[in-house]
Amino acid sequence: MKSIIFVLVMLTHYAVIILFLSNYSFSEDKGWTSRYFPYIAVLWYFLGQLIIWSEFLNEVFIRKEKVG
Repeated sequence: MKSIIFVLVMLTHYAVIILFLSNYSFSEDKGWTSRYFPYIAVLWYFLGQLIIWSEFLNEVFIRKEKVG
């Protein structure tokens, strides 16, 4: 059940990110964000996603090995 909730929360998260990015104007000058937002934010985001999904998959496969 926790696995299903996790996947649903992540899908909701991705939908919100898509909505945000589709409404965000990258062409407007926003000071430091216009220079650093794409690189720093994307790097942190993907690093976080890598950690979250690796922990989730590790949990799923470790549990299967212990049960099976």
